[in-house]
Amino acid sequence: MVFKQFAGTDARGDVPAGVPLGGTSMTTLPSFPALLERFFTERLMQQRRASPHTISSYRDTFRQFLKFAEERLHKPPSRLNFEEIDARWS
Repeated sequence: MVFKQFAGTDARGDVPAGVPLGGTSMTTLPSFPALLERFFTERLMQQRRASPHTISSYRDTFRQFLKFAEERLHKPPSRLNFEEIDARWS
């Protein structure tokens, strides 16, 4: 069920569906580091108002993941993109 006022908008209810945060077009995909930063600042801190302990837990988990990805891909986390992150790593 979707309230009439939110029909055709994204989950925040203030921009049309399909328009990413910041209003850029869908043809330009944001980088992985930019998305990760937005996850912490917009999703956890602003939208969810997560506790400092929750944010620290996410931070520590992502640090471990990024260290693992750097070792596997031989590239710094700042240069990662989604196409390189795959569950088939073994």
